[in-house]
Amino acid sequence: MEQPFFAQDRPGLRKIGNATDFCRRRNVDYYDRRSSHGSTLSRMVHASVLARSDRQRAIKYYVEALQSDVSDIQQGRTVEGVHLGAMAGTVDLVQRVFTGIEITGDVLRFNPHLPEALRRLDMRIRYRGHTIDLELTREALTLRCRQSDAAPITVQVRDETRRIEAGTAHVVRLARKARTVTGATSAKHEERT
Repeated sequence: MEQPFFAQDRPGLRKIGNATDFCRRRNVDYYDRRSSHGSTLSRMVHASVLARSDRQRAIKYYVEALQSDVSDIQQGRTVEGVHLGAMAGTVDLVQRVFTGIEITGDVLRFNPHLPEALRRLDMRIRYRGHTIDLELTREALTLRCRQSDAAPITVQVRDETRRIEAGTAHVVRLARKARTVTGATSAKHEERT
C-alpha cells in the first residue's frame, strides 16, 4: 500500500517541518488523489496548500469553493444554510495567500503571487497600530501607510526589506528581473472609500 511520502522512512527527515519542496509536493499529490472533497472546506484547504506549488489546481479549488452556495455544489445542501467556513476561507486565500502575507518575528512579509485570473487586488490591513492600504498588480505592490502615531515597522517584500513610517507610501516593483523598491513618499493620497 502506498504511503504518504513523509510517513516513509527517509534518513534526515525528522519532522514534516524539515520537508523539502519535493516532499511537500508528493504529500499534496498523495492526499489530493484520495480526497472525496465531500466538504466545501476541503476545497479551501486544497486551494490554500496548492497556492504556492500548483496555482492552476489551487484556482480550480478556489473557484469551486466560491461556487459552493451559488451553484449548490453539494446537491441541495445550501437550503440548510450557507457554508460560512468556505466563505471565510475564500477571503483568507485572497488576503493571505495571494499577497503572501505573513508575520515572522518583527517583520511583516509579503511574497505576492497574483493569479492570472486577477489583474489587481486592493485591500486594507491593520498592523501594529498602522493602517496600510495595499494595491497589488502584476507589476508592483504599493503600500500606503496612513498617518498615525505608531512606531515604524519593518516590511519585507520578497527579498527587499524596508523600514516604513506612518504617513509614507512605498512602491515595490515585482518584475522578475529587476525588483527594486522606489523610495518612500509622503502619503498625501486621497482617502479611499
